[in-house]
Amino acid sequence: MTNYQTSPSAATDLIVKELRCLLHKFERVDNRDSPILPPIDEINTQISLLLEKQACLLPLLRQQLADLSGAVGQANPPVALILKLICHLGDTLDQIIDPLELIARIGLSLFKTPLDNDHDYGALKMFRTRHLLVEFVNLMFVHTRKVIHCHMTLFEPGGSSENPLISPDDEPNSHRLREDSIEATVEALNYIDDLIRCCKQSDVSIIRGQLQSRADDLGSILATLTQRIIVANQLEQENNLIDENLPAPNSLGETEGRQAIIGSTTNDLLQTGSYNERTEGAQSDANTSDDDDQSGTGYSTDSSVHISRRPHLVEVAQWTILVVKIIRVFWNRLSKPSSDRPFAISTKLSSAEIVPFTTGINSLVRTIQKIVDTLVLIYDNDELSDSVAHIHGLSSHIATRFDSYIFWLKCNLVSLSSSPQSCGPTLPQDPFKKCFFKLRYCFSIYFAGYTEALRGLGTE
Repeated sequence: MTNYQTSPSAATDLIVKELRCLLHKFERVDNRDSPILPPIDEINTQISLLLEKQACLLPLLRQQLADLSGAVGQANPPVALILKLICHLGDTLDQIIDPLELIARIGLSLFKTPLDNDHDYGALKMFRTRHLLVEFVNLMFVHTRKVIHCHMTLFEPGGSSENPLISPDDEPNSHRLREDSIEATVEALNYIDDLIRCCKQSDVSIIRGQLQSRADDLGSILATLTQRIIVANQLEQENNLIDENLPAPNSLGETEGRQAIIGSTTNDLLQTGSYNERTEGAQSDANTSDDDDQSGTGYSTDSSVHISRRPHLVEVAQWTILVVKIIRVFWNRLSKPSSDRPFAISTKLSSAEIVPFTTGINSLVRTIQKIVDTLVLIYDNDELSDSVAHIHGLSSHIATRFDSYIFWLKCNLVSLSSSPQSCGPTLPQDPFKKCFFKLRYCFSIYFAGYTEALRGLGTE
């Protein structure tokens, strides 16, 4: 089904790994009532308690910080009220320790539940509790502690009788301290808002958020690659033509024809699944899908760019742009629910299923960033040998990861019309193929072109 090179052993290992995960999923259904696992009722009770504390304490802490900021911002700050608010703030922080201990006990150590058995833990799943602990600790011991320290500094001895917060001998410094206190409070308020949103998010929302964030990262990478190589090469070529007093060429030459992007736009491929051979040699439109358009940035891969110094390098850059863009379209589609896709990511995922997917996304972005950095290094310094070998080593990771995402989705997408009690994947085949297999087809074409161009770069 694909043109790009994936070794048979790597493909087999990937299939075996995913099938093993699928087997664990059904085994855990069979063992759901096993005595080695904590009772579901106990888990539900602890989750309810955690959510109750989050729903009560975080808004309370936010309100106290807002009141404190308002009091300090007054022309004549009410000292007694400020001291009272700081005391209340300390009491609230003491209460937050309880949910912290609850998260640590249930989520990390008490039951020592394997990662593939925490599908019913909700907000206490392993992949969420570690992040939640870090966020709560940062809130208490970084942001809120900074707020208290800034406010207590205002009460150091030396204030005047009219305004105990301002020393007669150091009024500018006292005003600066008040501004620091207000700024620290605003930062803490924003952090609490983010934490409240995080606590309310479902597993699927978290996954979608990470996909959207990584898609935005790919947008920045595309901008770098386009600006540093494609645009830079175009400007260099134009300057050379001006220096030589030659007219700008208006058509692709023989060299450019070799590096022109395959004819159909990604949009056409996604809609029809066909490849129009008559348009071979035309550059693919940079706006590869409506999803990519909505992300806010467009990148031109105009094939009229003329190549002087390193034809194969610019060709690799052009194919890299298309490969990255198709991955970006893929992630945008997963991150944005749509009525024309009658399925969704399963809500019964365990940490063992979520963590490899999310860490793989981050790993793929880092790999693409390294490839782009290396291409820019080659373009700027004309150093090929070790750098090209480095890119070859990184490139196989891209194809393997993309295949793993398709397989992961096949195992973990569920039909929106299926019963909520359904444990296994009941995904209709045609909608899945329509939405994702055509993306995979586009990816295979672009990655094959990328691989061929990279091979040509290595033979320079």
